[in-house]
Parts: sequence; structure tokens; C-alpha cells
Amino acid sequence: MTRDRIYGLLLGGLIGDALGRPFEGAEASTLKGPLAARLARPRGWGHSDDAEAMLLTASSIAVDVKKIRWADSGASQGSRWADSDASRASCFSEARLLQTLAEGHEPARGYGKGMRAAFRFWRTHRRWQGAAFALWPEGSHGNGGAVRTPPIALLAGDLDEAYELGARCALPTHAHPEAVEAAALIAVATACALRGDEYLEAVCRRARLLRKPCAAIATLTTSADASRTLGNGVRASESMPLALWAARAPTIEVAIQRAILCGGDTDSIGAMAGALAGARYGGASLPSAWIAALEGPAQRSAARLADTLSEAVRGA
Repeated sequence: MTRDRIYGLLLGGLIGDALGRPFEGAEASTLKGPLAARLARPRGWGHSDDAEAMLLTASSIAVDVKKIRWADSGASQGSRWADSDASRASCFSEARLLQTLAEGHEPARGYGKGMRAAFRFWRTHRRWQGAAFALWPEGSHGNGGAVRTPPIALLAGDLDEAYELGARCALPTHAHPEAVEAAALIAVATACALRGDEYLEAVCRRARLLRKPCAAIATLTTSADASRTLGNGVRASESMPLALWAARAPTIEVAIQRAILCGGDTDSIGAMAGALAGARYGGASLPSAWIAALEGPAQRSAARLADTLSEAVRGA
């Protein structure tokens, strides 16, 4: 996988979130004109907790892979992961992820109450186990775990490993079985997209709780049809399949726009669809005006992380 695909994943997630953020909660039928107006003057696209959590996840992964890259301290300078007992997947740390999210997030970005409860749990107990149940005994069924998950696919050696890592990425904050499966499936989709492969068959083959909505994706043609059939709310079981549908577009621009035109949780759906389409088409495919409309620190963070992560995965 190339640096451009990794950069596209991060930038696509940022743009989908930031472009869709003002329309959160809107009806799909009302969005065509407002979205066109926002695209006509691309500036001041501030992102929400969705894109921030995705970047923080990528940052946590970057720490993980740096720690494992030269795992064998006695190895020669040319040693790579393959020379040690460790693998990229085994280096992922749920504790480090939750710590990175809890300590690195900006509260003003709009984190949900379940995430805030998990952060408080971390600060009190300094462990990730149990944080996802701090507010709800069954765990959150929201889409926050799935939204931040796409970068985890960079650690996967194969699609089954991507599924496992996606589930692990969700667990520190979103432990409801539907939320866990949604994160696992978007990790599979992202792993496919990073390799330039179609992802729907691989996703449907692994779907269990979300088998029905995932199977319906191939039959849908318009944003209105998709949001009506799949749902467009904050539940991971609705918004993740909708993002998978939107990202199956001929260009990244179309993918992001049709995700937002679905209405509902537009920033989360836009972030997931943008990350997937960005992984497939690469950062070079994004309009420069869209990139320039993002917050400067977020642009620079995405570029730095793309550099770090692409260097790391080349060592695989």
C-alpha cells in the first residue's frame, strides 16, 4: 500500500466529517441545495470528534508500530518485524488507544456521553477493561468505534486479522455486539480498499449481526433509497452499512457527497465513507480546494501520520 492511499484515508475521513458536520440531523430531502452551496465556497471546514478520534487512533497506532519495529534489540540494523516473534497485529494496544483518546481529545469537538464516561473511567482506573460499560451495562451501540477504526487496517496482514483488529479497536469504548461488528467490518473494507480491491463480498462473508443491511448494499442506487433502507442514525448498525454503500462510488468526491446527502448522522457517515474512498483512490484524487478548507493543524497532522505510517508498513 502506498503513502498516498494512507494519506487519502486520513484526509478523506477529515473531509467527510468536516463537510458533513453542519448538516447533522438534517433530512436527506433538504440537503442538495445547502451542500452545493457549501461546496461552492470551500472554507472553514472544521471537523468534529469523529475525525479527531480517527487521527488519534492513527497516532496511537504509530506509537505501537514504532515500539515493535525494532523489537529484537539484538538484531542488526536491517532487521524488520518478520525477524521477531512479534507481528504488527500483536503490537496493537487497547490501553494505549484509550489513553491517547482520553488525553489527546478536545472536549469541544462534541464527544458523546458514552465516550466521555469511558475517558473518566480511564482517568480513574488507568485500564481499558470495563471502560465501555461505564454508562451502559450492554455497551454503546453508537458508531464512534467504527468511525475511528479505518486506520487499524494498516496493521492487518490479512482480512481475518483486519476483522479481529477492528473489533479490538472498538472495545475500549463501544462494546455492544453490533458496534463491535460494525468496527470489525469497516476494518475489513478498509483493508480491501487500501489494496485497491472491492470490499463488499469480503464484508458480507464475515457479517453476522449486520448480514441483512450489508447484503442490501448492492441493491441500492440513490442516497434516498440507501438512507430509507439502511437507516442513517447514530447506531453503528445503520450508519456503517450506509457509509459502505456511499463509498462504492466512481470517485472520492461522489462518495463523500452522496454519504452526506443521505442525511441523519452526516458527519459520522461522511467520515467513514471518506476514509474508505480515500483509501481506495488516494489523497492525490482529492480536490486541493477541499484540502485547503480544512483546519491547518489537522492537515499537517494527517500528512505527518501518513509519512510515519507508510514508513512503518513498508517494514512489514
